[in-house]
Amino acid sequence: QYVRLPESIDRKELRIFQLDLHDLADPDHVVETVERLTLRASTIGAFDQGFITWAVPHPCFVESIVFDVRNLTNGSEKLVYQIIVNTVQISYSALPQRGVWTYVPDEIEVPVRSWMLPGHGVTLLWRQFDGAETPYGTDGF
Repeated sequence: QYVRLPESIDRKELRIFQLDLHDLADPDHVVETVERLTLRASTIGAFDQGFITWAVPHPCFVESIVFDVRNLTNGSEKLVYQIIVNTVQISYSALPQRGVWTYVPDEIEVPVRSWMLPGHGVTLLWRQFDGAETPYGTDGF
């Protein structure tokens, strides 16, 4: 009723997000467009696998992907991480974790700034710290 689609779009491939903007809108403030959408997802998996992958379920533009690793460890153990990216375009120089095992205490942000298609994704690898890693951030080792 409110959306007009180009005839070239197959409605079976369309993904619709329903957003409640009631708290943002009032008679003096009418919401006309939504320019950005932030999605948060959590998962529980087998820790001993040493990796987790996030992949897009449908074509979309992705600004960045953030892995929150604060609660990934069991107590006092220290983990190191590496990022593997599978996208059409990404600046690998912007990823300090790419190709090296790096200690990060809280969050790992992967700047994508690109369209991603089904099959594209980002994988976070982790393993126990063994002393040969590169420090990252202000915490160091």
